[in-house]
Amino acid sequence: MSNERLLRYLPLLLTAGVLMIFAPVLKGDFVFDDFYTITDALRVDSAGDFAQRLSPGGSAAVGEATWRPLTTLTYVAVYNVFGKSPWAHHAVDWLLHAAVALLLLLLLRRLGLSIFPAMAGTLVFALHPLTAGTVAMISFREEPLAALCGLGALLLLSGKGKARIGGGLTLVGATTLAKETGVAFGPLTALMPGREGRARWLPAATATLISGVLGLFLLSLSKGGHETAFALQRTDSDFATRLATAGTTVFAYLKRLVIWRDLSPVHDDVAFNGFTVGAIVGLLFLLLLAALVVRGLQRPGCGALAAGLALFTLLPTLNLLVPTWSGQADRFCYLPLLGLGVAVGWAVEQVWTRARVESPGVWRLANVALIAVLTLLAVGVSRELPRYRNTLTLFHSVYQRQPESELGRFYFAQELLRLRRPDLAEELLTPLYEAHRDSLKMAKITARCYLDLGRADDAIAVLDSRELTGSDGAAAAVTLQAALFAAGRYDDGMALTRAWAERTTMPEGDRALFLANAALAASGTDLALAVQFAEAALQLNPQLSALREQLAGWKNR
Repeated sequence: MSNERLLRYLPLLLTAGVLMIFAPVLKGDFVFDDFYTITDALRVDSAGDFAQRLSPGGSAAVGEATWRPLTTLTYVAVYNVFGKSPWAHHAVDWLLHAAVALLLLLLLRRLGLSIFPAMAGTLVFALHPLTAGTVAMISFREEPLAALCGLGALLLLSGKGKARIGGGLTLVGATTLAKETGVAFGPLTALMPGREGRARWLPAATATLISGVLGLFLLSLSKGGHETAFALQRTDSDFATRLATAGTTVFAYLKRLVIWRDLSPVHDDVAFNGFTVGAIVGLLFLLLLAALVVRGLQRPGCGALAAGLALFTLLPTLNLLVPTWSGQADRFCYLPLLGLGVAVGWAVEQVWTRARVESPGVWRLANVALIAVLTLLAVGVSRELPRYRNTLTLFHSVYQRQPESELGRFYFAQELLRLRRPDLAEELLTPLYEAHRDSLKMAKITARCYLDLGRADDAIAVLDSRELTGSDGAAAAVTLQAALFAAGRYDDGMALTRAWAERTTMPEGDRALFLANAALAASGTDLALAVQFAEAALQLNPQLSALREQLAGWKNR
């Protein structure tokens, strides 16, 4: 095969290679938040259903922290064609990741890189083990979807012609509709080389305006449309503490890029202890990126774009620098990894073009090192993907890697409870509950464990005197209600049922379980009331098959 034909087929070979390496995701089950995302709440039977699913409330129903209508649309579309088949939902993320890799390759070529440096940068991104979790967990689809739209926007807006600019601006908006941090792709268009003056700044300014307005619109409706753990809240922390927190968060990103096993793939379980060495390194890194972006506004190119893409690490930390913050920094590395891919491609290009002529020995050594790195990444991602077969495998591996991580133990215990192993879960939860008695989340899961162990009185003691509010209040109320009924306190259980039954803030899933518990408890004393509760529960969740059978029996009495 000639070199020309090889160059023509390399993009196809790259796409096929990424698909092959990530193919194990097609055999995976739902993992972690996937269970809350792919539910019957996605069913569409009418135009009204469709509009509701894409509303802020519909986005919240599938576990999105903010309103992301484009991401929710993909969940709705796949569910209404394939139902709850995990392989179909995984296939979307599988294909998205390969498509993002292909667009990154095309972008690097547009930036002037030779084919092999462009391939190297693309593979560093596509095969980095940190991408395994994002691709393998359906509920994290907003990451590759935003990357796909954002890269497409950069490619289109780097060209000329009204059609290309119009398409690019449309994709900038789509990026923000996929995930709110997509707003960064608007100003990043100014860092693409190839055009000067008005032809460069006008599309960039327009893209920034579109993405910024859309981002603020989505966030404002998300905050007012539903209660969420990520809602903006005031903090009493002083600026120095918030600054150190921001630096530590960025340092956690940097550690992940090099030592991907170091942190949990689900949460950054890191301690914020002031201006440590890590916090200072993180802040210096942010300053370096900002300086490169400023320089890039004068001389656009690969380095500036890499720094701009890497500044996606800054977006989730900006809220940590102001008195009103979300309380949790973004924990994903997928979008920042695009910046790493561009940077590696640019660095390889420098070696490729200079050392090949000036230092053939260095050039050959660099090629060997590059192949070794790519091989290491391919092996790493192949070893990471099996962790995501199911939630138990995932959190067992987190617990093994980080036995000191409280979050790792908490989620592992939660999965053990889902699999009906409360005896094992109790060993993990007991020290956690003792250390965090004020946490309603911890109290809720501990009470659930006691209930599964048949210790209803202990479960009641944990929850009965607490104020059941916030994002965990409804689930805690369901657990308390079940414990009251299990302990034989029927009147108290019904009083709690009446107090919560009319609350519109109660999620449909929790409300269905709440009504189902009440139906089963009432069946021994008031059959008509039991039928009423059961019918209401089944209307909310038709998948409660055991309750449906019970209801049929009650009606036949």
